[in-house]
Amino acid sequence: MHRRFCFAALAITALLAHPVIAQPAYDMGALPKGATFTWHADNGNATVKYLGQNGPLFKFRYTRDASQGQPVKVTSWSDRAGNTVKARVPSGTVAFTPHDCSMTPGTCQYTESHSRYGRRSVVSTVTVKGGIWHYTKHEDRVSPGTLFEKGTVSIDQYGVALDRDYQHFKNGAVTKTGWTRRNR
Repeated sequence: MHRRFCFAALAITALLAHPVIAQPAYDMGALPKGATFTWHADNGNATVKYLGQNGPLFKFRYTRDASQGQPVKVTSWSDRAGNTVKARVPSGTVAFTPHDCSMTPGTCQYTESHSRYGRRSVVSTVTVKGGIWHYTKHEDRVSPGTLFEKGTVSIDQYGVALDRDYQHFKNGAVTKTGWTRRNR
């Protein structure tokens, strides 16, 4: 169950923002309130709507339909650069301290805390090759046995995912392969 909440939180993170070649220059405040993005994915159709600024954070609503399984609704809050700092998922609330590193090139470490399932330390590593972002996420430290997700993503001018391909891992073995394609 702990992994399920993580996948929902990671899905919203991956769809909203990923790092750029140099230091990120994205400003979530540049998105018009009500901006909506839609994707077709291996696990259903998804929509993200920008709900506006909420104090220093920027609020988004992620909805996945029931076309390929259970529907999911997630509300998330990002900092101005697009890093997710909090998400309300079906199983509780997830906080990312200092943030989820989604807009941080190189290696970045954060703590993911779930209101019901505890916490874990995550090491995120991002490289950019030919305009495509390649990322890995490891629990606690970087080693083959701690890898839980890796993938590639292309993004638009707002830092929102266009296309994404990914794999989830457990104990070094692939447990799921997935993809998302933005409706343009």
